[in-house]
Amino acid sequence: MRFALLVDLPPSSASQLGSVHGLAEASVVRNNLNPAHSRETMARPRYSLIHLLHRAGQCAEALFGEAVEVVTPRQLVILTTLAGSKGMSQTSLVDQTGVDRSTMTGLVERLVGKGLVERRRIKSDARANLIRITDEGLRVVEQAEPIAKRVESKILMLIPAKSRHEFLEELRRMVVAMEKSMNVDADR
Repeated sequence: MRFALLVDLPPSSASQLGSVHGLAEASVVRNNLNPAHSRETMARPRYSLIHLLHRAGQCAEALFGEAVEVVTPRQLVILTTLAGSKGMSQTSLVDQTGVDRSTMTGLVERLVGKGLVERRRIKSDARANLIRITDEGLRVVEQAEPIAKRVESKILMLIPAKSRHEFLEELRRMVVAMEKSMNVDADR
């Protein structure tokens, strides 16, 4: 059986989501899930949790892209992870960042192309690559991290101050639970 988790947002939340620099369209509409309501109410667009998460990610990436032109948010995660090490295998980078292998390959390719990381074969395992951040990559991290934090703060300001920590914690829990579920499914 398939089903979509529909989200019921008050009009004030919908308008707040739509006001982020005009990037998020005011497309989140109050969903009334009671089937006894009129056809007009039932004809309004409904968005699943997956769609809302995707749209939030698109809007956040657009805000980030306006502020940081050199790298994407995921590229910055890779660079900051590498900045704290002397280099690591691509497999370790996948494990530490949560970026899947095929996506990581493309991200590393682009970072190598920009001169922000170096990739070399590991002598003890010719199948594995050692990824190291370059001096230019370190400069990008130093410049981009404070800007990225300001962008995140702007986004979090859309959520009431008393709810921000709980929101982030619940989002983290959701990701951890889904990753565990995906790993269990992969083992079957």
